[in-house]
Amino acid sequence: MKKLKYVVLSIILILVCKIEVNATSLSLGLSCPKTTYSGTTIKCTVTSNVGGGMINGINANYSFTNASYQGFSANSSWSVYNSGSNGFALGNLNGSSGGSIGTLTVLINGSTGSTATITLNNIGASDTEYNDVSASSVTSTVSVIEKPVPTTT
Repeated sequence: MKKLKYVVLSIILILVCKIEVNATSLSLGLSCPKTTYSGTTIKCTVTSNVGGGMINGINANYSFTNASYQGFSANSSWSVYNSGSNGFALGNLNGSSGGSIGTLTVLINGSTGSTATITLNNIGASDTEYNDVSASSVTSTVSVIEKPVPTTT
């Protein structure tokens, strides 16, 4: 009878203590300078916020208005599977619960007074159990301002 009690208690503990690591939500952040000059190259930080677990793969596409792709550099915890002017695909075999993904370098080519937009869209990821997790598009807007004229004395 005592042995049965321990078996039942062990089963209950296993069921109660089961840890689920599937990611249930994902959002990306895109942080770019708010203003810059036409012809300037800027760097935008890409971050992730994962709820309910971890992700081990992520991909996204880029779209630009008054701007063009110059490069993408992934954070050291991510392996680059594919990266180019259309987007990126990254992997992290240890899993990531969020934080920095990398830096997107963009050339601003809008005229003074215009705005440039940088968008990450078609965002997809997989959690550590290889379940699909998606996220909404994210956009950063940069105002193109007039370059100050140097004064002479």
